[in-house]
Amino acid sequence: AAVQAKRMGKSVVVVSPDDRYIFANRAALAFLGHEAGDVIGRTAEDVLGPAHVARIRPILEQVRGGATMRWQDWVDYPNGRRTFVETTFAPCRIGDGRPFATICVVRDLTGLKAREEELAQRSAALAARESINTEIIRTALDPIIVTDENGQVLDFNPAAERVFGHARQD
Repeated sequence: AAVQAKRMGKSVVVVSPDDRYIFANRAALAFLGHEAGDVIGRTAEDVLGPAHVARIRPILEQVRGGATMRWQDWVDYPNGRRTFVETTFAPCRIGDGRPFATICVVRDLTGLKAREEELAQRSAALAARESINTEIIRTALDPIIVTDENGQVLDFNPAAERVFGHARQD
């Protein structure tokens, strides 16, 4: 398993029950911005900072109880970098089935999250423009009829209803 984890493109770390790193693949070390000697044997608090460990402690407790958990959130690393990650936490068991460590597979989703947030902002701006356009059409004193490229009526304002004698629903 360690050989496979070393070759994975995803960040993989293994943490002991006392929250010390016992393994980190190359991708994890690059992601954390540390050398193996700066990570292996050190606590998660030393590497990630106490605020982050406090946030994931309830998840770690569930994993130590045997559950596999997935978590997504923004993480502020001690080096000042802010990253949106998806982490899968899974118990690593010994022969009798008891968990002896936690395997953490971390995916950096910062780019995806940034595009998602940009899309949400664009969508909100578009909705605001649509709302303004609708209000302008609705309150205009002149008749306005909006059609699509096939001539189908899309909108018919109250002034058009009065002038043409047809209700918008018609």
